[in-house]
Amino acid sequence: MNKKIGFIGCGNMGKAILNGLISGKIISPDTVFVHNHSPASTDRVAQEFGVHGETQAQRVAEQSDIIFIGVKPYAVPGVLRDISPCLKADTLIVSMAAGVTLEALEAALPSSAKVVRLMPNTPALVNAGMTSVTVNAYLTDEETELVMSLCRSFGRAELVPESLIDAVIGVSGSAPAYVFMFIEAMADAAVAGGMPRK
Repeated sequence: MNKKIGFIGCGNMGKAILNGLISGKIISPDTVFVHNHSPASTDRVAQEFGVHGETQAQRVAEQSDIIFIGVKPYAVPGVLRDISPCLKADTLIVSMAAGVTLEALEAALPSSAKVVRLMPNTPALVNAGMTSVTVNAYLTDEETELVMSLCRSFGRAELVPESLIDAVIGVSGSAPAYVFMFIEAMADAAVAGGMPRK
């Protein structure tokens, strides 16, 4: 793929996506630009994956064709306003923030911005995720398929209308985390009963 990918806010889920993209040979690390709020965190991600660490979100925006936004939901509008002057006309903005609607994302960006909402889940950490993908009206069919193919690098992906995202979060987004906690509690109980952990 000849696109440059940016990550603004690359925590656990961002790293899971980045790992899927790189390990699946979808992208080359030298075409990835990462910025985290903490310079130390940016450096750790850059060293772990061999990608470019940037000290400013605007530098990521200037160099990227697709930008994954992985900051906390409350910070998304401010980040988007900060990077808006640096975006190319056809940059794809891909938000992973729960509860931030397409309308809210569009309001913080230039008119006709191409916006995507992703709802990945924790199995993406082991390339077994189920990600819902919701696109706004400005993406072409080819761009939508590009986003879908990126998401398939860390599991499965389905196009979902925005009206169903809350249901997706409840079933696909949160449920696996609860199941993992339940399994971990069962294992802890077995260890407490005398079973070796290994």
